Amino acid sequence: MREDWKKCRLQADNMSTIRASTAETPTATKALSQPDLHPPLRSILARVLKVTLAVLLTAACLPFVPTAQVQEAEALEGTDDYTKLFGMQQWYGSPGQIAGKTLRCASTLSNGHYVLIESGWNSSAEFTALKPVSLLHDWTTTATATIPTISSVKEKAFHNSWLSIYISKTKDPKSDALGGTYNQIWQTPSSQTYDVNVSRKGIIQSNRNISSPGTSLAITAKYDASSQTFSFTAAGVTLSINDAQGTVGDDEAYLHINGGFGWVNSSNPHIAQPVANQTISLTFQSISLPNLSPEVRYVKLSRIDGTEIGKDDVVAPGERLRVECAVGNANNAAASGGYEEQYPMHVKLMNTDEHPTQGLSFVAGSVSINDTPAPSATIGGDGVPVILKGTQSTIVTWEAEVTGAHGGAVVLSQELVEDSFGGTFPHTVELVAERPLVSAPGDADPNDPSSWGTPGKDWHYTRLPAANANGWNTSPVTVTFYPGDYDVMELTPS
Repeated sequence: MREDWKKCRLQADNMSTIRASTAETPTATKALSQPDLHPPLRSILARVLKVTLAVLLTAACLPFVPTAQVQEAEALEGTDDYTKLFGMQQWYGSPGQIAGKTLRCASTLSNGHYVLIESGWNSSAEFTALKPVSLLHDWTTTATATIPTISSVKEKAFHNSWLSIYISKTKDPKSDALGGTYNQIWQTPSSQTYDVNVSRKGIIQSNRNISSPGTSLAITAKYDASSQTFSFTAAGVTLSINDAQGTVGDDEAYLHINGGFGWVNSSNPHIAQPVANQTISLTFQSISLPNLSPEVRYVKLSRIDGTEIGKDDVVAPGERLRVECAVGNANNAAASGGYEEQYPMHVKLMNTDEHPTQGLSFVAGSVSINDTPAPSATIGGDGVPVILKGTQSTIVTWEAEVTGAHGGAVVLSQELVEDSFGGTFPHTVELVAERPLVSAPGDADPNDPSSWGTPGKDWHYTRLPAANANGWNTSPVTVTFYPGDYDVMELTPS
């Protein structure tokens, strides 16, 4: 291992001992004397990082920490609001910001974005996914990193900058007793150029120099579930690390993005004098699940006795029915090569203008998943948890009570919500068509319902007198509507 790397790692450990307790304003901060209270960064990386791909850009010898990339699932409706995907931790100063798809980790744009730690000025923030990401299916992230140029780095002594991506078993980047791996791009102190490397539990597995990539750097991080391999590409260099689940110790992990930089003002260490307008950030282009094409394969409605209900049938208010829904993954690649990818998802009710639900209300405690009762599950709220395995079908059943008018339509809208990144797949189906108004025969006597049924139920209006054989009348015609099934009339000119 190179001597400058050893020195950098040592300094990183010392700096990170203070890091967790530094102030968030640019004032001098005294170093802590109890390193056991705040694990040094090397300890954090050795214990917390589970599996990581990172771009670490380091010009001098500051602590480096990993980063992660995330976005909406392919074939799903995703979000552009990344505050719904990530939480934020300010480490040095307060540079952290989420603006749309951009996560800013370090900045000299404002005095409050950096802080003095002993004799060096530092700026750093970390972002952690709010939900764990499954390691049982493939995913790919693409992003653009914004980093300081080598020319700007040379303006300050001992300048270093980094951006890294990693995953860990827990949300807490200070967690103990958790080994891990991560990949990074960082700037070497001796050559003042950028390197890409991947590490497992704090030990570098491979390293490549990428020289001076400029301020904007395209990054791709891919995870292959069948081989449990992360691959990381930056500046045309691709490095991989295997046994992701084994390193993490679980089949899911939290994504982390961390970046920062530091410098020393040799002429007056207590005055910042930063290089102006410097930032480190990550802007996502996509987070895709390339082998996921979720679908609702069918929805069946039946009476409690098992009689299936067709679209032209009639259901009565208060009647108890059973809904059966089959969901699955239509992408054959999810079951190729003898490995079946698994996608944790939720099936839940929708009721919006675009995707309405009408005529049904959920009966609590009635859910079953593949014929196994799940009494605590609810089709409303967060929805019913399911796993789409390979291309197999998952069957969700639940009971509902008919609401609304006799003969009214039954419309069901549901959405499949992907757990890792929150992508949604909506689905709407009309299970029972609205029953049209039924006219009574022309000679029906409304005062004798025993002859013609119940007005407002068996028929809804009369047209009297009846038309002649030619279909018309020679005298005034009276149309009378009888409330019952329907009690609201809407007239639309034609």
